[in-house]
Amino acid sequence: MGMYRYRKVSRSSIALVVLAFVAVLLVSLPRTFAVSDDVAIDADIRGGFPTSFQSSLVGATLSFLHRHVAGGVPWYALYLYAALAAALAVIAAVAMRLELRPGGCTALAVAELLLAAEFVVELGYNDVSILCTTAGMMGLAVLLRREERPRVRDVLFLGCVFALGYLTRKAGIAAGLAFGALPFLLLAGRRLARSPAVAAIFLLPLAASLAGTFLVDATADEVHGRFREWNAVRGRLHNFPVVDAAREDPSVFEDNGWTSNDYRLLAAERAFADEDRFNVGTLTRALETTVPVYAGLGWSGAWERIEGTVVAKNQEWILLLVALAIAAGMARGVSAFAAAGSAALVALGIASALAVFLRFPERIAEPAFYSATAWGLLLALAPGGPPPSRPRLTLLLATSASLLLGVVGAGATLERADARVRLREGHYSCFERVQVLEPELVIVDPAIALWLGVDPLRGAGVLELPHVSLGWQIYSPRFYAQLAGFGMTRATELFPFAVDREVLFVGPRAFVRVIGRYLGEAHGTEVQIVVIDEGRKGIPWQPMISKLVSR
Repeated sequence: MGMYRYRKVSRSSIALVVLAFVAVLLVSLPRTFAVSDDVAIDADIRGGFPTSFQSSLVGATLSFLHRHVAGGVPWYALYLYAALAAALAVIAAVAMRLELRPGGCTALAVAELLLAAEFVVELGYNDVSILCTTAGMMGLAVLLRREERPRVRDVLFLGCVFALGYLTRKAGIAAGLAFGALPFLLLAGRRLARSPAVAAIFLLPLAASLAGTFLVDATADEVHGRFREWNAVRGRLHNFPVVDAAREDPSVFEDNGWTSNDYRLLAAERAFADEDRFNVGTLTRALETTVPVYAGLGWSGAWERIEGTVVAKNQEWILLLVALAIAAGMARGVSAFAAAGSAALVALGIASALAVFLRFPERIAEPAFYSATAWGLLLALAPGGPPPSRPRLTLLLATSASLLLGVVGAGATLERADARVRLREGHYSCFERVQVLEPELVIVDPAIALWLGVDPLRGAGVLELPHVSLGWQIYSPRFYAQLAGFGMTRATELFPFAVDREVLFVGPRAFVRVIGRYLGEAHGTEVQIVVIDEGRKGIPWQPMISKLVSR
């Protein structure tokens, strides 16, 4: 039995502290969505359209609230903030129940909140989903180790937090399980096996979420059904270098009736301009004849990819995980060292595998390393385990590590806040120029739309202009509604509509060049790119304002 196994922690106090922490960050630092997916999901909800990637049950509920309760409330952002706050409250409560003296537990809880600050000010459904999954599993593990008969309401609450992982991002719960399944089984696998009723209660909210999502999907209209199918196939292209494969196997062109520029459009994922040529059938045929990213990399190529996308961008996380393993080993012995080290290796291994198999591992690397840190602390200092062999040293190491963790987390958050301010200034100056020009329509690159959605609580920027946003959300119900607003019914009408009209393209230079080539090849129209404003240099995705005119 542990030294501090039955420490009482006020749940209301933890909840108030977490809410205050989130509120202070939202008031004092600039806010933004983390990825362009969140901007598109928010726009879908505000427009009353079905959402993608997350559970359609959440999208339908939030759209209902927007249409029938309060249209001016940022329901999607509030949902993500609420889910994130619930996850952080559980993680902080877990830290308060570790095998440490109260001062060390408090220091660790504060450190874990500071480390999560970036997830608050850069709000993203990937991060929220993984953190909710992690929090639910960690909370259940502690509950099973601390109490022989956990209360039903406690298990049900943790099950709800766990289910939020699925509701927020379907794939996010899978990622959270990948990072947390092994630590959970080590901590509480046997106890859960002896308590099937607890397992059933914990999984009840997830089962209800799955059933509700199935019912909503079953009632979806034909356009959204086609879009879901299309987007699932399109998402698999992240794993395939389609342009290189097409050069080696021209039959891909012949089978699909594509030109080389069609392939460039597909590879850039900026525009899919023809529903007849870009559809589930043609994408499936392309996937059958191309090879995944990891094929032929070899050990050296794989390591270069891992080093460039995982190690170089997450050095502080890796160092902290190694330091955590060493500190646990010094304080509690070899078993604790192995437990904390295993969490570090599992996180690093999974992130490295994703770097090889996927194009965008950085989207989940940070919540993955955060989850590994939390699991490592729990493995090393789990309640109900043997007491620390060196209590004072354990307290000293935990407090020192907490200070280091907190400094790293706060520093990273402030650094990102400064970068966001500079980024906004550059992108806002671009769209201030666009507004002065008073275009009929703005066709915008989705990466630019991310930074111009700007504030999750206000929904400013490009969404206030007459626009069509290209990228993965093309062919969605909202995309066709945007076209209908300009008298169009198909994507093939969009680019010809833009020639010799007051239609502006906003995005990186390559974005506009691809569109110009498409018009020349697909429509037999010779067009010239007229640059109106090259934008501010030195910022990511330097937005250029241009238009297309016939020669």
